[in-house]
Amino acid sequence: MMKFFRKYTKHLLAVFMVLLLVVWLGGEALRTVFERNRGGADEVVARAFDEEVRTRDLAQISAQSEIGKALIGDWWNAPWVGLVYQMVGGNEQLARLLLMQFQGREEGLSLEEWYLLDTEARRNGVHVPAEAVDDYKAKNLPAEYLNTVRERHKLSIAQLDQAIQAYLRVEQAAMLAADSVVVSEADIQDFIRQSGEKIKVAMVLVDPAKLSDDTHTPTDEELQAQFEQYKDKPARGPGNYGYQLPEATQVEYIEINADDLAQSQTVSEDDAYTYWTAHKNEFTRPVTQPATSTAPATRPETPKAYDTFWEAKAKVKEKLAHDKATRAATRLAEELIRQLAKPWANQPTTQPGHFRQPPASEMAADVYDKVIAGLAGKYGTALRLGRTELLDAGKLMADPRIGRATAFADTPQRVMFSQAAFMVAGLSADPAADPRHARLFRNVFETCGEPLRDWDGNVYIFQNLAVRPAQAPASFSEARETLVADLRSIRAYGEAERIARDLAAKAAGSGLKPAFQGDAALAAKLENALLEPEPFPRKQLSGSYYGMPTLRDASIQSVGPDRQLCELCFNLAERTTATQPSPVEVYEQKARHRWVVVEFEKLLPVTRDEYTEQRDTALRYLQSTRRLDFVLNWFNKSEIMARTGWQDLHAAPANNGDKKSDEKAPAAAEF
Repeated sequence: MMKFFRKYTKHLLAVFMVLLLVVWLGGEALRTVFERNRGGADEVVARAFDEEVRTRDLAQISAQSEIGKALIGDWWNAPWVGLVYQMVGGNEQLARLLLMQFQGREEGLSLEEWYLLDTEARRNGVHVPAEAVDDYKAKNLPAEYLNTVRERHKLSIAQLDQAIQAYLRVEQAAMLAADSVVVSEADIQDFIRQSGEKIKVAMVLVDPAKLSDDTHTPTDEELQAQFEQYKDKPARGPGNYGYQLPEATQVEYIEINADDLAQSQTVSEDDAYTYWTAHKNEFTRPVTQPATSTAPATRPETPKAYDTFWEAKAKVKEKLAHDKATRAATRLAEELIRQLAKPWANQPTTQPGHFRQPPASEMAADVYDKVIAGLAGKYGTALRLGRTELLDAGKLMADPRIGRATAFADTPQRVMFSQAAFMVAGLSADPAADPRHARLFRNVFETCGEPLRDWDGNVYIFQNLAVRPAQAPASFSEARETLVADLRSIRAYGEAERIARDLAAKAAGSGLKPAFQGDAALAAKLENALLEPEPFPRKQLSGSYYGMPTLRDASIQSVGPDRQLCELCFNLAERTTATQPSPVEVYEQKARHRWVVVEFEKLLPVTRDEYTEQRDTALRYLQSTRRLDFVLNWFNKSEIMARTGWQDLHAAPANNGDKKSDEKAPAAAEF
């Protein structure tokens, strides 16, 4: 909206001035003044549909958009959202999933796009009757809400209805256009061939892990060469070597223990009884266990709620005391954070990333010790000090106390301690990545601005005492053990390739199974490597994906889904000849860090009965997915501009090399 006003400011001022004169003059005088001042409103700012678009056209849609947003909210500028919900039968989970995958619109419709879509719908004869408007209001806009919008924005019922009518008109235009989507019999045949035609193959998995020589000792020269090549890269699994030391930090924290604090909390019987009457099912009797292990197997006993408050009273009071303790611990933690933040308040932000310079007083080794000592008389052992070594995220997560805690524990923005601990100066976490987490970023020695809480209700505050950015080890000797293992793995991988290619060459003459089983030493070394999976298609149709059929890559029995391997198998079927009816191929399965020898056996085409059985499902799938794709593409910005012939007369001209191109050009159009 602001982009629109910046772009057409001078034109809109003229229009708004005329509107002010409407109020002031009225009647015949109004018409006279309007005739004399209509130059700004009539200025041509663009072309669309081979016609001129004037300032007043966009001003009208701007006013209608304000009404629409007041009525319909965010969906006004994203009408495709409501359409997707309709097309998936109101399945909210599926609709959200589809919309997350929609990359054609990362922002709402601009006013220009709204003008084009509504004008396009009108030109195509789309009509929304009054009954449809009334039906939409009845289903989506309660009368109280409509009255509130009317009174707040001083609008008439006609103005509200016109905005709803425009919204429904744009929706209906998109749906009518989607009705043009055609699924041909050839499309159905191709779909069923993808999901119904199956192939039978034999495979041998050549796993280098089974070929590794644990006695092989690489030379220092080999270790050094491997280290130099990958020392600045993080380790990412088999075949993706890296020896970079991950980021690490040392943390000191104060735990406010909920169990200890609960001992000082009092709960009245009235409060306990009130809570119990509303939450009786939370408190159940202990489940009795069989007296001996020889008792016959029976269905586990279902826990039963206590019959009376008096039986449950102790548990209720214990629970409420613990809840009060957690709330008290949170308040105490927030107060400690405020107190510990005071010395930082006036510190200069001279460090990179605009972090405050640590005060000398906060760099002392006993800051948290003094906090605990000062509160020991009031809280006893409820406050406990903890300090870690310099650890990476994985090892911090394993800390038996704070490792399980989270910040923003009761919100969708919750952050694990192992993440929050690295939101500190000197490490790679970016404060701009998520503004909701900005409060967590701090300097070394600065207490985190949000308390953390674990599942037991214990609350924590913490500070970083030291950080270590990701860096290469000082020498290969620090990573010697990993380097030796990796070089053995590389050697075994090369051996696996050699074996796979030799086996493929033998199989070309005698068949894969005889060639493999004929080498007893190899068969013993690669135990269970020979596979004869059930026939499989290129794609699998699943009907359980949020209730909508979904086409996925086929999963090969004992191997799993692998699109490239699957395609290779079907390509082998096309290479069959009279002299080579069972072609063999070697495949490098990088994702699993192994080699696969594949032999084609036979192709199982779709039968007529299978085609008849699958045709309706294929038709529904193709129709629904193509209509969805069509509707989402209908609202793609470039598509809207292209099909309406939009030409922005205020856009900056392209630099064509003319001498005048150095002159200041008009501001480029903003969308």
